[in-house]
Amino acid sequence: MPLVLEQNTTEVAEIGDVLAFMNDNRIDPSDRDSFCQAAGVLAKLKNNRGFLADRAVGELKDLCHEQDRVSSYSAQVMMLVPPSAENEDYFIRANFWPAKDDAIYRSSGPNAFFYHHPHDHNFNFLTVGYHGPGYWSDYYEYDYDTVAGYKGEAADLRFVERTALHEGKVMLYRAFHDVHDQLPPDAMSISINICENSMRGQTLDQYAFDPARDRVTGIINRNAAVGIMPVAAELCGEEGRALLAEIARRHASDRMRFTAFRSLAITAPTMDDTVAILEAAADDRSPMVAGLARHRLESIRLATTPLEVQVTS
Repeated sequence: MPLVLEQNTTEVAEIGDVLAFMNDNRIDPSDRDSFCQAAGVLAKLKNNRGFLADRAVGELKDLCHEQDRVSSYSAQVMMLVPPSAENEDYFIRANFWPAKDDAIYRSSGPNAFFYHHPHDHNFNFLTVGYHGPGYWSDYYEYDYDTVAGYKGEAADLRFVERTALHEGKVMLYRAFHDVHDQLPPDAMSISINICENSMRGQTLDQYAFDPARDRVTGIINRNAAVGIMPVAAELCGEEGRALLAEIARRHASDRMRFTAFRSLAITAPTMDDTVAILEAAADDRSPMVAGLARHRLESIRLATTPLEVQVTS
């Protein structure tokens, strides 16, 4: 489960103090040991009981124009410090967690607040319970490198415990390791996060899970290249296909590499060509690329095998 970083301080910090600490100490949010050093200043920000209310009032007076400008999140999130030249590798946000008995929960339902959606993260983040008893979570751990990421794949989740992010509790969620199924708090709650902002979040996958079946249920992060690559393969001729072949061989992201293989395969002139491209991917050095390719080949085999053969085989 996420690392619990015990804090015992009565000191109070402002948002600017958090930025100064992160920048002056060159905190690297992608490095767990480095990021843990910021737990103390986040706890001090939690002790500032007025800053978030003041910020909310200010946003409302401005009709939330600043939030519209800097945040791509839903109304559940208030962006406190967006990424900038000063803090390009992290951002700070506040999250609001309604309880089941709250009118907004009853009118919107759990899906509006990401409850009951077990998932991991492709970035580290520090979080502190700022207000209320905190949302509950069922926590699991898993080995990211052993998962290819296709729907229905065994995840080998290991349950740890159910606990709440109560007021003052500081935790480090570890990218590609911690999985949690968030559940509504017993009363309206607020958490504050310092989130890693790096290329990992753009190029590596974030998964959803079904713990009851111990299965991956899908990839939940967005990647624009996933939609563009098939267009390049279809419309850009030999130049486009050569570029995709180079991405398939050399890109740092396994997901991008498989997407390139897949785009070449689905636009290949014959089924034999499609199979040949996927068979090459199935022999790839990356377990993710190889696993996704084998899954795709199996789907093709089932789609092209007569039903009576499938039943008797």
